[in-house]
Amino acid sequence: MKYDRDYGDYGNEDDYYDDYSGDRPARYRRQASVMSFDSLDIRKQKMIAVAAIVTASICLIACIIVLLSGGKNSGGNSGGNTPAVGTASSPSDETELSPSDSEGGQGEEIPSAPDDTSSADVSSDTSANVSSEGEKSRNNALKNTAYSRSKVKKSQAATLTVSNIKYEGFDFSLKLSSTKISGYAKFKSDSTAEYSNSGGKLTFSITSSGVSLTMSGKPAGVGVSKASDCEGLYVSGNPEYIEDVAEKSEFVKELRKSTMVISALKSTLGESDYELYELIVGSGSELSQLPSELSYDKNGKEIYVDAEMKCIKYIYQLQNVGEVILLCSGGGSIYCAVGDGTEYRYYSNDKDYKSKAPKCISNTARLKEDTLRYMSK
Repeated sequence: MKYDRDYGDYGNEDDYYDDYSGDRPARYRRQASVMSFDSLDIRKQKMIAVAAIVTASICLIACIIVLLSGGKNSGGNSGGNTPAVGTASSPSDETELSPSDSEGGQGEEIPSAPDDTSSADVSSDTSANVSSEGEKSRNNALKNTAYSRSKVKKSQAATLTVSNIKYEGFDFSLKLSSTKISGYAKFKSDSTAEYSNSGGKLTFSITSSGVSLTMSGKPAGVGVSKASDCEGLYVSGNPEYIEDVAEKSEFVKELRKSTMVISALKSTLGESDYELYELIVGSGSELSQLPSELSYDKNGKEIYVDAEMKCIKYIYQLQNVGEVILLCSGGGSIYCAVGDGTEYRYYSNDKDYKSKAPKCISNTARLKEDTLRYMSK
C-alpha cells in the first residue's frame, strides 16, 4: 500500500527509491552520514582537550616538584653560604634541621659524615693553633735580632745574635772582644734556654728587658776564658755603657815583677811549680776579669783589684799547658794557684790563708771541676 508522500526534489516515487539503499530513503541515509561525521569531529576535539589538560597537568606537577626541591635546598642553605665538607664553621653559621625539614618530611636523619670530617679538621686546626700560640707565648720577649751587652765598659762590648726561633729553641751567635761562640740553645721553660758543651753551660734568661746571660761549669767548654767574658744583660736597643773611669790605686801594674814578689814566689812555690809559673806567665795571655774589679794604678794603667782581698790580681793562661792566678798585696803577701788542667796547687806566705784560698781561686777550681790542693805548710 502506497501513501501519498512529498518526494521533494525527486520527481516521483521511483526516483526516490532509486536513490535509496537499505530500508530508509536516501535522504535519511545522507543525513545520518552527515551526523556521523559531526560526532567524529566532536570526539576528536574532546580527545585533544583531554590530552592538553593531561599535558598541562604533567607540566604543572613537574614545576611543583622542581619548586619543592629548590625550596628544600634553599631552606637547607639559608643564612648564606653553606660550609664545605671538612671546613670548620662558627656556631652562628650552623642551622639545626628538625626531622620535618629533612627530605620527604619523614624524619630522616642528617648524615653525620660531614660533621665528623669537620670536627676532625677543627681538632687538627686547634692543635696547630695551640702549637702556634705556644710558640708565640714562649718567645714573646725574644726576637730574631742582635742584642748588645749593656752596663759594661765599651771595651767589654759584646753582641748576641738570635735567629731561627722555634718552639724548641733558637740559634745564637755570641761575639766577644776576643772570640766568637755559635750554637743552638734549647728552651727549658717559657723564659729560660740553655746551651751546653764540654762541661760548660750558658743560660739565657729571657725578660722584657732583654736577655740575661750567665755561665756555669767549665768556661773553656763554651769557648771563653772565664764567666765574666760573656755574662751580662743583652738588650735589643742602645746599650748603656759604664764610663772607663776608675779610682787610681797605690798599686803599680808591674807589681808582680818586683823583687819582693819574685822572691816570695820562689820561696813559696818550690822549684817545679815556679818553673811552670814562669812558663805560663811568660808565654801565655793575661785574661780580662770582672768589670766591677777594674781599676787603675797610680800611673793610670788598667789593673784589676780583688774585691775580697784588696790585692792586685793577675790571671794568665797558656793553652794546653795551664793557668796561673796570682794576688799580690803591697806588703809582700802572695796568694798563688798554679793549674795544669787537672788540679790547682795553691800557695801563700800569709799564715791566715795557708789552709784556705781566696774566693776567686776556690770558685775557679770549683767551676772547672778541678781539684784544689793546699801546698803551703
